[in-house]
Formats: sequence, C-alpha cells, structure tokens
Amino acid sequence: MASNALPDPLDDLFTLAEDMADGCHNHQAAIGLKQNTETDVRTDLANAVTAQEQYQAALSAKTDLSTAVTVADSNGKAFISAASSVLAQILGGTWSQAWVATGFPDLSTGVPSTQSKRQALLLSLQNYFTANPAYEINTPSLSSPPRRPACCSRRFPMPAWPPPRATPPPAIKKPCATTPRKISATA
Repeated sequence: MASNALPDPLDDLFTLAEDMADGCHNHQAAIGLKQNTETDVRTDLANAVTAQEQYQAALSAKTDLSTAVTVADSNGKAFISAASSVLAQILGGTWSQAWVATGFPDLSTGVPSTQSKRQALLLSLQNYFTANPAYEINTPSLSSPPRRPACCSRRFPMPAWPPPRATPPPAIKKPCATTPRKISATA
C-alpha cells in the first residue's frame, strides 16, 4: 500500500518537490490543475531552499559567536581579577562595606562564578571607575590589553600578559672574525 507520508530528510523532500513540479509541468493542462501549479511549486521550493541555506549559515555563525562570547567572558574574568587586585590595595584585601560601591557580589572580592554576575560586575566596575578617576593606575606592570570587554572602563588598565620584563635581555655579541696568525717555526 502506498503512503502519502512526506520524507523526513530535507534533501528527499526537496527532490520530491522537484519531481512534483516536473509532474505539474507535464500534466497540469491535461488534468486542469488550477492550484499548486508548476510555478507555485517551484516558487515554494526555491523559498524553502533559500530558507534552508540561511538556516545552515546561521548554524555556522553560531560557532563563531559562541567563540567570541567565550573569549569576551575570559577577558572579563581577567579584568575583574586585575580590578580586584588593584582595589584590594585601596579598599583592603577582604570584602567589607567599602567594597559595596564596586558591585562585587556575594560579599566576595573574587571573580563571580556565573557569567551573568560577571557581566553585571563589569558594568558596576565601569561605573565605579568612572566615578572614581583617582583610582586610575598607570604603572609599567599594568597596561591595556589588545582585547578589552566592551563594557569595561578604559580608565582601569588590565595587566599585560605576559608581564613585561623589568630589564631587556642582554644582547648576544657575535665573536669577531680574526685572521689567523702565522706562527714561524724557529729552532
């Protein structure tokens, strides 16, 4: 017994639609087909193929976007860690009421464990450092990173990675080329 069930894989469904359009082309005049003519079926098929291509492109872009989110979150963690270290010198190493204005959650000066708390803290830190420009740090051990979370204040530099050397490495000198001396043998 024949089944009217549509095929599951899209490739098979698109092939069936192509066969249906060919059948409409060959028989629509003879049977007086008024709806779902060859033109209608081919238009719907073209729209379905375009939609599938857009869906596949969106799936491909998801990987790139997921990577970008992971990188931004990692940079945010580094920024929060650096901010906590700098603020500890000003507000003390353990959480106290002085830390409330910074926005660090859960009575802690550590990097929050969830991404949503890190994002909220980054916004709070941006506002805090904007309101407290005197806490700007400008030392050789801290510099702006190449990738900074977009929401973070530019007044607060993140530590450079790897840390800069205190002194440059010594230059390596090449040995001088000398002409060998002739040794005379006198007895």
